[in-house]
Amino acid sequence: MFRLGALRCERVLRFAAIVCLLAACEGEPAGPDADPNDLDGDGIANADDNCANDRNPDQHDEDGDLFGDACDNCPATANPTQADTTEVAVNAFADGVGDACDYRPGLSGDVVGAFFTWATEEQSSAWTGSGWMISADELHTAGAARWQAERGEQGDGLIVVARMTAVDLAGGAVTLAIDGDGINAGVTCTLRATGSGSELVANEIGGAMELTSVTPTSFVGSQSLVAWRRITAASSELACRLERGTQQTENTITLVDDLITGAYSISSGGAAVSLSSLIVLTSPGPRNP
Repeated sequence: MFRLGALRCERVLRFAAIVCLLAACEGEPAGPDADPNDLDGDGIANADDNCANDRNPDQHDEDGDLFGDACDNCPATANPTQADTTEVAVNAFADGVGDACDYRPGLSGDVVGAFFTWATEEQSSAWTGSGWMISADELHTAGAARWQAERGEQGDGLIVVARMTAVDLAGGAVTLAIDGDGINAGVTCTLRATGSGSELVANEIGGAMELTSVTPTSFVGSQSLVAWRRITAASSELACRLERGTQQTENTITLVDDLITGAYSISSGGAAVSLSSLIVLTSPGPRNP
């Protein structure tokens, strides 16, 4: 009888110990407590960290607005106030994409799916292909080049924005392709040279094409090539834009194929191109853009 009572007491004690251990595990962090002077643990003190709550040991700040890329709601466009109010103004929820770079300012649900600054060679691991080179915080090519993203970004709306600092078409072209390889399938936005200048081309492989003349064939300074797939309740369309400061040239075509893969790529055919960044935004649907 004494032995049976002892065994029962031992089991009760073991059970109590397990309960206490589980409670401790649930209430305490798995690792050591965060350093209150370095909340994100990236080795940069809070007072000097441009993203105090998001780990970013490189402190890279593509747009120079004092918010690091890791926590900036518009990492490629300076927005020192981090304002995200345009959705709230129409009684919608703020979506985390700042007002300075929101292509759908009155609608919620936009997400920064990917952002490439070309700050390090390691960023090439997110792509497959050849011809592009990372140097001096930019992506460069002087001939034939093609990179396909290893991972697609899902969402009925897909916006790929390539910010260029210099382009010399020299009889060639630079292209953004989405939802396919841009050769056998998908849609493309292309800036290409013509006999008398250059043109912006929106094209669905095996479908519609629209062209608009633009000039010049070479430039230095910030300009963006934008490929924007919009799938709404009524239609599917591709908008191609060339953004130069406050000036915009846009072509829009209605798509036959509304297949969504989220794939995207950048290519150059015989052109000299320098890109400072590439950002991918996604949005839910179907909705009016």
